[in-house]
Amino acid sequence: MRPSPGNSGIPTLTLGQRYALAAVATLARHPRDRYVPVADLAAEASAPGPFLAKVLSALVVAGVLDGRRGHYGGYRLARAPSRIRLHDVVSALATSDEPEDRNPCAMGARACSPRHPCGLHEQWGAALVPLRTLLHDRTVADLVKDAPAEVEPAG
Repeated sequence: MRPSPGNSGIPTLTLGQRYALAAVATLARHPRDRYVPVADLAAEASAPGPFLAKVLSALVVAGVLDGRRGHYGGYRLARAPSRIRLHDVVSALATSDEPEDRNPCAMGARACSPRHPCGLHEQWGAALVPLRTLLHDRTVADLVKDAPAEVEPAG
């Protein structure tokens, strides 16, 4: 999470994290045993295919998605939507300079930390609490109301 110039510095998700959430929501609407091609997911998320492919690869590494190459390849959820927390999706795309135990600096300072805080450090950390709580408390199932029944995929 980082401040976004487009919304006056309110904590937001990165573009990759937003595409990841859109992709897992789309996958939750498909049968769990079906692999959905990147091109289909990119069209649904209005995302550039090559960039989304990198995002999806990170979600595979994190255990959120299963991926398969080839003519009938694509991606599917690795677990039932109700077992994937939004935090799992977002944290798979966290940048290396934004570890979970640190607040991204509201002022963009790379050295901002509890030991060397910027002028907004304490207040910014408090502002991020509701967003972090939301990401920990909600699942992919909460993103979609019309998801198919939760049946574990074969194999």
